[in-house]
Amino acid sequence: MMTTPLEDDVLCGLREKIASFIVDHVISEKGEFHCHTPANDDYL
Repeated sequence: MMTTPLEDDVLCGLREKIASFIVDHVISEKGEFHCHTPANDDYL
């Protein structure tokens, strides 16, 4: 358990890593919330 708060530069780095992960692995190139489901590709 941490007893001291994280410094601003550490928090900024964490925010950047989280944002990068979301852009690379969550948001699809087809749109923000596109869900790739093979059965539903005919309807997209």
